[in-house]
Amino acid sequence: MDIICWIDIRRSKVCVIYDGLMDGKMSIAIIGIGYVGLPLAMAFAKKVNVIAFDNDEKKIMEYRNGIDKTGSYKKDELLNSNIYFTCKEKTIHKCNFVIIAVPTPVNENKEVDLSNIIEATKIVGRNMCNDCIVVYESTVYPGVTEEICAEIIEEESGLVCGEAFLIGYSPERINPGDNIHTFEKITKIVSGINEKAKKEISKVYSIVLNDNIMEVDSIKVAESVKLIENTQRDVNIAFMNEITFFLQEIGVNAKEVYEAMSTKWNALKFFPGLVGGHCISVDPYYLLHKAQLHNIECKLVSESRKVNESVSNFLANNIMQILKFNNCENGRVAVLGLAFKADCPDIRNSKVVDMINIIQKCGVQICVSDYVVDKEEVEKCYGISLWDVEDITDVDAVIFAVPHAKYKNYFKTLLNEMYRNKDKKIVFDIYSILDVDDYVNDGYIYWNYS
Repeated sequence: MDIICWIDIRRSKVCVIYDGLMDGKMSIAIIGIGYVGLPLAMAFAKKVNVIAFDNDEKKIMEYRNGIDKTGSYKKDELLNSNIYFTCKEKTIHKCNFVIIAVPTPVNENKEVDLSNIIEATKIVGRNMCNDCIVVYESTVYPGVTEEICAEIIEEESGLVCGEAFLIGYSPERINPGDNIHTFEKITKIVSGINEKAKKEISKVYSIVLNDNIMEVDSIKVAESVKLIENTQRDVNIAFMNEITFFLQEIGVNAKEVYEAMSTKWNALKFFPGLVGGHCISVDPYYLLHKAQLHNIECKLVSESRKVNESVSNFLANNIMQILKFNNCENGRVAVLGLAFKADCPDIRNSKVVDMINIIQKCGVQICVSDYVVDKEEVEKCYGISLWDVEDITDVDAVIFAVPHAKYKNYFKTLLNEMYRNKDKKIVFDIYSILDVDDYVNDGYIYWNYS
């Protein structure tokens, strides 16, 4: 694909990038091609020239061959897309509009980790053309884009922010595995370092989003939106988890309570469960980090995080109690599902893994199966060798950990082949998907979380 760069180095003002993109004279670069970056690239590529950069050479080769391990796109969609996939950073120099969408996780101590975004920023800085706009979509705390990233670009490029290049922030709102609220359908929050940047960024996103754009007055506002909307969900889910702990203890059917509650007109339909992934379980730590820098104590956010982090331990303890009661504490248990959510291959920050680790330490042998996730990635990230579900036999109990559709559709048939003792079949239904009466009447020892 021939990509023509339209640059006038004599000009100090930013070019009208929107017009250049629509004329085919300019290109967009997406940095970080994963659950966020790939949908961005695919959407923009329908209308303009797109260069998709990732420093993972294996991933780039897979995309070039039509392989998408995120499960978002089919082979023919990738092969027929107008995207130039590359791991050669110098290619970015051909682009006047750059979107950075790299993951920003937390480390083992739940501390913010900006290493990916810093490295991506350095790559952009040393390869950036004059009159470029750089937009960040990654999770950051307020101030990172202007106070850290802009300075790095200036150092690497020798250019001055606000003159030779502009920056902005637009929080990503794509949920992995969500085929309804896709990039093209969301409301996009945009901000810029000045009015010119904001208007230009807004126009560029309008290429694929039409009028679904909300401009905010500052980059810090946009950065705050990203953190707070996910922290809000974390707090609400924490409440439901804490209430579930309470209802479990007093012997009240939590699922029935929540179904009854949801009939009220103003009910907030949040439900308990394992809170993993790369947004809801991560963004609150970025908020807390910023708060600590200013000696602010966000007690509700902090305690909510503790509650949600404790769910894996709560589940493991209850599972072990039932196994011990049935003399299976040194037995063999199958775990179905490892991803952080149903029908999604994303294993980042999987809380099922935390639960497995606790149970294993108690002496239980674990066989894990998940037909959705990538086996090599699981082995690399967690050291867990996945089983094909059909090969799992001679177990004492089955933990239905992630409600993948395939498991739900033939779960009972699957179960009957797994147990070593057909007269003592224990099943743990974490998300209360199964019909309780059906399993109890069929002789199963049944336990659910909610």
